[in-house]
Amino acid sequence: MLMIRLRLYGPMAVLAEDGTPLTPKGMKTQALVALIALAPDMRRSRVWLQDRLWSDRDEAQASASLRQAVYQLRQSLGSAGALLHSDRQVLSFDPSRIAILPPEDGPDSELLQGIDIRDPEFEHWLNLQRMADQPAPQARATRATERPTTVQISVDRTLSPDLYLLGQLVADMFAQALEERALTEVRLAETEESADFELALMVFPGDRCVLRGQLLDRRSHRLCWSRMMTLRPGPGRPFEQAGIARFVNAGIEAAWKAQLDNQSGIASGNRRIHMAVRRMFSYRLGDLAAAEDLLRDLPAEDATVAGWRMMLRLLQVVERARPADGGMIDEVEGLLHDALLYGPANSMALSGAANACLHILDRTEDGLALARRAVQISPSNPFAYDALTTGLLRLGRFEAAYRTAVRASYIAEMTQAAHFFDMGRCLAALVTNRMDEARKLANHAVAIAPASRPALRYQAIFEARAGNLDRAAAAIRRLTALENGFEIRQIADDPDYPVASLRRSNLPNDVLRSLY
Repeated sequence: MLMIRLRLYGPMAVLAEDGTPLTPKGMKTQALVALIALAPDMRRSRVWLQDRLWSDRDEAQASASLRQAVYQLRQSLGSAGALLHSDRQVLSFDPSRIAILPPEDGPDSELLQGIDIRDPEFEHWLNLQRMADQPAPQARATRATERPTTVQISVDRTLSPDLYLLGQLVADMFAQALEERALTEVRLAETEESADFELALMVFPGDRCVLRGQLLDRRSHRLCWSRMMTLRPGPGRPFEQAGIARFVNAGIEAAWKAQLDNQSGIASGNRRIHMAVRRMFSYRLGDLAAAEDLLRDLPAEDATVAGWRMMLRLLQVVERARPADGGMIDEVEGLLHDALLYGPANSMALSGAANACLHILDRTEDGLALARRAVQISPSNPFAYDALTTGLLRLGRFEAAYRTAVRASYIAEMTQAAHFFDMGRCLAALVTNRMDEARKLANHAVAIAPASRPALRYQAIFEARAGNLDRAAAAIRRLTALENGFEIRQIADDPDYPVASLRRSNLPNDVLRSLY
């Protein structure tokens, strides 16, 4: 049986059984071999491969470049070209006929040494592989020294008792968000142990108190974040909860970025969650697949992990990257069980569970109850408010849903997923007949995340309603390129097409049919 050998550690090489070199000349074609060979079952989707090697090109150009690279690979393989299987969706090797040579000791043992492809998506994938695919002794040593990221939160002790209490309340909100969303170990009291980061909170008195937060990387002494906000206390309202929640979420975002920038000593599970979340909210199919890879090997018994996995399933369903079929439903039921078993008081786990019930399992009452509990546990969690918005929309409580969506959008405004919450507010604005606001929010979401299919669907609808048929047609063209089998008639005529808020609104059907 004809076989080939791949040398992926050190200088990359493709070799026939007799040692004859079959290595393709182009670096991207060589990288294509590695991307397929290192996949589970040596199988990758074309979309995923395009996103790794040609992320700076539009879909048509990337598809053409991939076809050219496949042609070059077949040419270099010669009679062994039959080992590469391809169809319109997937490229794969026959694993029974491919042997990957193990790494050798020495300086030339780095994965894909010398391959220099200046595509940030490929570089990100390669860095992950190099971290995860080390020689066994080194990998064991790394796992033995892994520990969670630690953040020391301090509040100025010279404050008056009422201001110190305010500082402690803010510190508690930070601690809860860091622990629930990112597997971070938080210390609220001074200890002799050194922490990776220090978050210092100060409150300056006056008619309008000023709250300041600073995040310091203790290893490099770099100031990672500094922000001030003015508090306007009133009768019966000691501080502005929504404003402080917004402040806290901005700080959490800075902490996430700082942890990614300073990776030494940080547990791989912590890094994987951060990386996966950043991928998820680009909505690109390749990024959704990468997020799944990042989350796959994390412990199922961790409630935070279960929560993020359910959020990923939600995004895959609304982006039509995966159907909510029997396999997904069984998996989500298992994640729901894990989230409620291991994290009954974890707001992130409950938010993921609520969204799973509402979007995938069709259990509105359960989802609404879980969303309310998540909000009650953590009033700073925008994902909890977003799930509550969905539940209220399903019950027909449109004005309550709109108020909740406004809060989610406001407290998440300075986060990298702000456009996700803007779309929740967009849908609530639509069903409450706030059409200009809905249109503005949809356009903003498309500008930030141009691969978001829901944002494009609603952008097309709102621009058509406003008489901007050229902009509506451009959104439809983009949607057609992104979504397999999409036809414009689905928006108006297919009851299973995911535009539920449109069906709850007063937008007339003739607006939709103007797009045909």
